[in-house]
Amino acid sequence: MRNVTFVIAVTLLKGGVGKTTTSIGLGLSLGREPRVGQVLLVDADPQASATASRVALARRENQLAARRAEAGG
Repeated sequence: MRNVTFVIAVTLLKGGVGKTTTSIGLGLSLGREPRVGQVLLVDADPQASATASRVALARRENQLAARRAEAGG
């Protein structure tokens, strides 16, 4: 199978239009798709909202995994 790389850019100069939310959702959806290899989400926004959101999501996923392990499932 041939490796193919795609670059998807979500851009708009106006603030508050959902660029970060769209980017995070797209990245998560692609990352869960079995036919997709790895996904790299680059947050070039000085506010780093995508980075903060991903860190918070990772913490939540870890908490849920720990609760499942404690419950035996």
